[in-house]
Amino acid sequence: MAHDTHTPGGYRIPDIFIARDGVWFCDGREVVHEKIFRLFNDSLHRDGGDYYIEVSGQRCPVRVERAPFVVRNLYPENTDLGRDLIWLVLNSGWAEALRPETLRRETGDELFCTLENGLDAALNRHAAAQLWQFLEQDESGAFFISLNGIKYSL
Repeated sequence: MAHDTHTPGGYRIPDIFIARDGVWFCDGREVVHEKIFRLFNDSLHRDGGDYYIEVSGQRCPVRVERAPFVVRNLYPENTDLGRDLIWLVLNSGWAEALRPETLRRETGDELFCTLENGLDAALNRHAAAQLWQFLEQDESGAFFISLNGIKYSL
C-alpha cells in the first residue's frame, strides 16, 4: 500500500513494514533497538485492513506482509483450576493464552489466530507443528481442537 511520504507540516513519514516472519523494518532497515521494537509492537493498531502505529497522538502507516505477529512457540498448561490452556509465545516477546475460537486455516495450510488486542498472529512452522499434536479429526475428515470439553473447528 502506497502512502503519502510527508505530513501536511512537511515532516517525512517513515516507511514501516512487518515482514512475513514478523521482523519489523523502518525505511528498509531492520528494527533491532529493543525499546523501539517494543514501542512499535505496543503501539500497533488496525483500522479496517490498514495497520498503523500511534505514538503521542501521531499515526504512521505500517505495511504488513502476512500478519503483524508471529507465534514462534506454544505450550500447554493445566491450571490449578483444572482448566487447559495453550500458551502462545510471540515474536514480540509477549505470551498469551490461545483463544481457540479464533484459530483458523488460511491460504492452504497456514494457521492464524486473533490475539487479545484484536490483531492477527500467524503460526510459524515450528508452532504449527507443535499445534498438530493437539488436533483431532472427525469422521468427515475435518480438523478440530478440543479444550476444556469444547470442540473448536479449524
